[in-house]
Amino acid sequence: MVMYREPRQRAKRHEYAVTQEHILKPQEKSAVLAGIEAIKTLSLERGSRRMAYTAMITKFLLESGLRSCEACRIKMRDLPLRHLRPGLKGRGDGRIIVRHGKGNKERYVELSPQFILELDQFVGRWRRGARPHSPLFESERGGALSYSALRNKVVRCSVLVHVPKLRPHLCRHTHATYLYHITKDIVFVKRQLGHASLSMTNLYTKLLEIDRSEQLSMLYSAATCKTTNVNVQVT
Repeated sequence: MVMYREPRQRAKRHEYAVTQEHILKPQEKSAVLAGIEAIKTLSLERGSRRMAYTAMITKFLLESGLRSCEACRIKMRDLPLRHLRPGLKGRGDGRIIVRHGKGNKERYVELSPQFILELDQFVGRWRRGARPHSPLFESERGGALSYSALRNKVVRCSVLVHVPKLRPHLCRHTHATYLYHITKDIVFVKRQLGHASLSMTNLYTKLLEIDRSEQLSMLYSAATCKTTNVNVQVT
């Protein structure tokens, strides 16, 4: 007699959840941006490479939405700077080349003109003379910055700007959420993040609940944030 057995059902995969605790709220985002500007000023005053890296790495993650491993692998030739990528018109095409994204896929990530200028200034001050195949963020021993070192820079920034929850992947979630609420273009956000499907990108469409006046102020927060009355304590 042949016994019949019910087919074994596959366990459901745990659904990845992104909540409001995984992003910076408008007030927190403004505090982080203002704090980063203060850190940049102090780095120039003190000639501190470490402080400059702390500020730029955090700002880079917020502005690009890259995964930590992708940011560590960005090389000088991948930046949208004319003197680093011959053949670009004007100041460049405004896009980073991510050559080894998730699944080893290549994609382009667009940046704001204001941040491209900041990148240019950072490279000119702290990465002058770097070769095209050199990493953007170089470790103190040379070579690309490791994930743990990059994470430590962001954690350090979180302490300086008094926003404890600031972490590398939170920067990615924050970038995706604000980008969608400004553009309302889910396909563009998907392309920026390098998602394989829209189902993951859709997680960012309902996280931010703010009024219209706050939305308008967000458009200019990065360009107009002031460093006055920002208590950044560096010891």
